[in-house]
Amino acid sequence: MWQGQEMSRTLIGALPRSTVDHGVAKTGVVRWCGVGLASLLLGSAGIAVSSPSVAAEAPRCQGAGVDIEICVVPGVRSGTFLLQDRDGTILASIPADPSRCPDQTFEVTLTYPTRKPDLSLPRDQRTTPMLSVLASASGCPQAATSRLLRLERSEVSYGLGPKDLAERMYAPSTASIGSIDRLNPNASFDLGLSFIRPTVRVDSLTRLVGTALTVAGTPCGKAKRRATCKAKYARAIDTATPYGRSSCGRCPVPSGTLALVYTHRDDVRVVTDLQAFLGPIDTAADAVLWREGKVVAALDGGSWLVMRNEVDGTCDPFERAEVYERVRSDGRVEAVARLLVSRQFNVCA
Repeated sequence: MWQGQEMSRTLIGALPRSTVDHGVAKTGVVRWCGVGLASLLLGSAGIAVSSPSVAAEAPRCQGAGVDIEICVVPGVRSGTFLLQDRDGTILASIPADPSRCPDQTFEVTLTYPTRKPDLSLPRDQRTTPMLSVLASASGCPQAATSRLLRLERSEVSYGLGPKDLAERMYAPSTASIGSIDRLNPNASFDLGLSFIRPTVRVDSLTRLVGTALTVAGTPCGKAKRRATCKAKYARAIDTATPYGRSSCGRCPVPSGTLALVYTHRDDVRVVTDLQAFLGPIDTAADAVLWREGKVVAALDGGSWLVMRNEVDGTCDPFERAEVYERVRSDGRVEAVARLLVSRQFNVCA
């Protein structure tokens, strides 16, 4: 085991994913009275919610057989909503921050086209799903306004158009799903290779992502035959067997190889089984390495909530998503939420 000296990072909160996908048929108004997002995968540390009550006929997701499926689901409090695609990616939040004006509620009407959009037409002439948002009156100075949202299609999904994304009034956000900041209000963890807790003793650890290197410790720094050790280390770096490949979603280029090389005194080793090397995922740094994460938060039961970035569409618009996953101590990974956080129009990867 070893101890590192890297600076800690402040964590962000993340969100439980809905267990129920509700939508509307062709054109219809959706009204929920209860809080609709369950605390799925957060265990006893999750946010307690009540079951939604659905007016009259239960609505359904729309798009299958015509185009990409879209679902309207209840938000974190009564009168708020989320828009999801068939992969569970959150495309819009109504409103972006439900805690900002808690007295305000919304009614949403999803009108779905009866034919697929003709992508050869100019963008503003294509048929698209339209989401009508009727906002209630509010005394809050930051209240959201009623709006007709045009859902523009990429090659893989729908999402808000550039104007609505820029205004951020109904853009996806972690606040719209239920932040876990309340569970870990002062949590911060040490991340990076120096804070990995492996099952073997190491003096240095080198991570390769393709040809890029990240090094913690001094390779061969405690070796008795330092020149011999450094030669072995150089060969290991050049010929390291990867333990896996990077995961970036719908990437325009093939994923890169991932490899680890460590030294202990005169020994130089290549990690071929990452799970055996890490053992239990018992540190935030372990969890981040396991899932190529960017930020992490602790959950009950010795598990971790990890956020990583993915590409979610490679051309016009070029899209990026944030993926939230629960990582258990035995390495099991469970999906929590996926947010479509940016769309760059007239851009291809």
